Amino acid sequence: MIKTEIPDDLDSKKESKIVSDIFKYCWDLTPENLYRYRSCNENNFNALEGNRFLLSKPTLFNDPYDSLLFINREKIINDLTNDNDYDVVEKLKNDTDFKKSQIDLLGKDFIEKFSTLKPFKNLEEKEVYKQISNISCTKFADKLIDESLKAMKQSSLVACLSEDFESILMWSHYADNHKGFVLNYNFKSRYSIDTGVSGVKATEFSDKKLFPVRYSDERFDATHYVEFHFIDNYFRSIGLKLNKPFFDKLFYYKILLFKSTDWIYEKEWRIIKQTNIDYNDKKPDVEFIQNIKPVEILLGSKIEEKNKIRLSKIAEKKRIPIFQMRLEPYLNKYKLTKTHL
Repeated sequence: MIKTEIPDDLDSKKESKIVSDIFKYCWDLTPENLYRYRSCNENNFNALEGNRFLLSKPTLFNDPYDSLLFINREKIINDLTNDNDYDVVEKLKNDTDFKKSQIDLLGKDFIEKFSTLKPFKNLEEKEVYKQISNISCTKFADKLIDESLKAMKQSSLVACLSEDFESILMWSHYADNHKGFVLNYNFKSRYSIDTGVSGVKATEFSDKKLFPVRYSDERFDATHYVEFHFIDNYFRSIGLKLNKPFFDKLFYYKILLFKSTDWIYEKEWRIIKQTNIDYNDKKPDVEFIQNIKPVEILLGSKIEEKNKIRLSKIAEKKRIPIFQMRLEPYLNKYKLTKTHL
């Protein structure tokens, strides 16, 4: 999927084939058991009792560098300042092939408006404009990058899971130093859900997608996204429509699937639901998958007795197998194992 792109104007049959191939590929890869580490609090207890599964904005993640994108600031500034607007105007007037290529890219209405710019009176005026332009474009580029990063962080709701329930580190980081609990979910079964209507099946992953995280020492390059939205927003501001489709419908999934190799031990998977990129629209920070029950509850080795009793009652009521994690006392290795309560 990382290497695949679905532009907005792709033929619907081709798009359907790509999406179907990705869906099947992810289904083949998805483990039957994916684990979610939780701390003991009322919100998590209530979600478990109500068969609800939380998704939240990436802005709420514990790692501030999670899905940290690379945006080539120098390239954006150079693109904004390299070709002087008025030099381009002259080129549009004198080079018919160049003009045709720009009309194909940006639309006839925009090129006609742009071509009406008046030339500089002299070289001195041109140099003053260039100096002012360099300063303003640098400030503008920084603001553009900052707003783009905010928008991308707000564009989706995410839930994080792991293939591993025996990680001492994850029990420490995500389950309150072994005082929390872990829920085991079979998301592979959610690819095909019985609707109660004979012969009709649904899937959890029509408006959400489940992907493994990609661990890399290189950040995902989102420079093209920033450039595209700058042009698109500029066109909107002058009352025109950009004659160019968005380059990749999969982009908003990809940006949330890159983490540093420092985190590779987590063996993480993510459920991602796209919302929109407007970070001022007051959309909720969280959402729930409804009617989903874990297949196991695993209690931390240091869980408090009151929380152990609370979770045991929930497990009994819902007929969910429940286990206690413990560090094997007579092994010469650090190994967590589970014991049935």
